[in-house]
Amino acid sequence: MDPAHNQRDIFEQAFSETPTPVRPHLSVKEVDVDYWVASYLKDAEKQLKHAYRYQTAFNIHSTYKILKYSPGVEEYALLLAFEHILSHSQDMDQVLFDMPPTALTLRFFYLPCVTLIWLQELLKLRKQIYAKKEIVSKIKFGNLVIKKAQVN
Repeated sequence: MDPAHNQRDIFEQAFSETPTPVRPHLSVKEVDVDYWVASYLKDAEKQLKHAYRYQTAFNIHSTYKILKYSPGVEEYALLLAFEHILSHSQDMDQVLFDMPPTALTLRFFYLPCVTLIWLQELLKLRKQIYAKKEIVSKIKFGNLVIKKAQVN
């Protein structure tokens, strides 16, 4: 999980997401952070589209692009990789993680606090969306009034 990839120097070979045997009973896997970031963003966008599918008329899908700038994306991606490795290592006696240097590891563990701050910003965005819905719900076409839909 260390972006410096020192295992390449130690074992004198490159590694990837697929565990590579290097000795009997020892395999090395190198976490591809870009893969896990893309996986996280794809899943998050899918969940948001599902949760807000009734909002398609408001063209909010363009706001999903902001997800890639949310704080803690890389750290969250590493958490996904960490969870994946643990859940697929049940048949192993030991799993050893090479973590990044102190500053990056602290960012990794600071993620819950950063997430709370980010959620506060998302709540502000949600209020803006609801304000736009309120404006649209008052549109009149001649004598026809579009009634406000009840959405929870």
